[in-house]
Amino acid sequence: MEAHEEGREPIAPRSLGGTSFFTRRLGNKLKEKGIKVPQSFLIFMDTPMRSFNKIQVMYFEQKVCRLFPSFVATLEEVFQDLRADEEGWEDMVDHLGKEDTPIKICATAVLIRKSREVKPGLLYNPTAMGQSTKKIELPPHFVPG
Repeated sequence: MEAHEEGREPIAPRSLGGTSFFTRRLGNKLKEKGIKVPQSFLIFMDTPMRSFNKIQVMYFEQKVCRLFPSFVATLEEVFQDLRADEEGWEDMVDHLGKEDTPIKICATAVLIRKSREVKPGLLYNPTAMGQSTKKIELPPHFVPG
C-alpha cells in the first residue's frame, strides 16, 4: 500500500499540533508492518473533511477511500492489541470532536464492527435485538386432560 503516488505526497493543511490518537496508532501499526506512510498523509487523515480544497477532495475520493477497508482492519488490530472496549473506543472517537475526518470515519467503522460482533459468553437475547416472543395459550378444548 502506497500512501502517495510518483513520490508526491498528499497536500496536507498546516499541522494542528500533531496527530490524533487513532492516526498515531494507525501510523505505528503500518510502520510495524513495514509500510512507509508520509507524515503529511497522517496529518491529512486528521483534516476536517469540510475544509478540503478541490485537490484534497479529489485525492480523498480517488486514493484514500479505497484504502479505508485496510485502515479499518488495521485499526481493528490496534483495538485487539490494546484490549480496548467499545465504551473507551467511543470516548476516544468523541474526543476527535464534531468534525468528520478520514480517521474518525475509520475509527467509527471499527466501533460499528465491534458492536455487531457476537460476544463470547453472551446468550442470545431476542428482546435486546428488538424482537419479542409471545406465549401461545391453547383454548381449553385443545388442552390434553
